[in-house]
Amino acid sequence: MAATSEAMNQFDESMKKQIAVILKVVLLNKSLKEDNIPCEIDEGLFLGSIGSAGNKVGLKNVNVTHILTVAGKIAPAHPGDFVYKVIDGKIVMISEVILTLMMFYVF
Repeated sequence: MAATSEAMNQFDESMKKQIAVILKVVLLNKSLKEDNIPCEIDEGLFLGSIGSAGNKVGLKNVNVTHILTVAGKIAPAHPGDFVYKVIDGKIVMISEVILTLMMFYVF
């Protein structure tokens, strides 16, 4: 009986992980389709989702030249068209983001 209960728990955990992966894919797909315009948060400084990071025409239209990606597993979408800095989003600290932004400003 205990073995059956353990097997059911393992199955439940496996299903939860699979559902989480599917949800991530659905949300990513939605972001790519619907959220593809970078938002200007200060003069010449834009914030955007993965959808806007992949929108080369939209980025060029607002004169974006440098892109800071805070998600280490996501490769630059247009490496020949923009200057990229990629940092791992899981271990990022606010001081690292500020330092990186300052480096881009000097760039």
